[in-house]
Amino acid sequence: MALESVFSDIYNAHVQKVLRLCMGYFKGNEELAQEVTQEVFIKVWEKLDEFRGDSNIGTWIYRITVNTCLMQLRSNKKQRKMLTIEAAGH
Repeated sequence: MALESVFSDIYNAHVQKVLRLCMGYFKGNEELAQEVTQEVFIKVWEKLDEFRGDSNIGTWIYRITVNTCLMQLRSNKKQRKMLTIEAAGH
């Protein structure tokens, strides 16, 4: 089976779960959740050939999702801190 077909099946089977998980991390911010969901599946596509099958593919995607959400939250926190510093300096 072609990699694109495998990816399509994986995407269709997991996209709603990933989106729900992202919605929880971003407190219902659907736009941000969809953006991060897209980022998760870009990572899945890029790393699919490295997936060894030691765990369930859903578990692997869950870890990618959690890590991507946490990175986004850290990035948002840094951005807010920089805006606060800039606002205080002007």
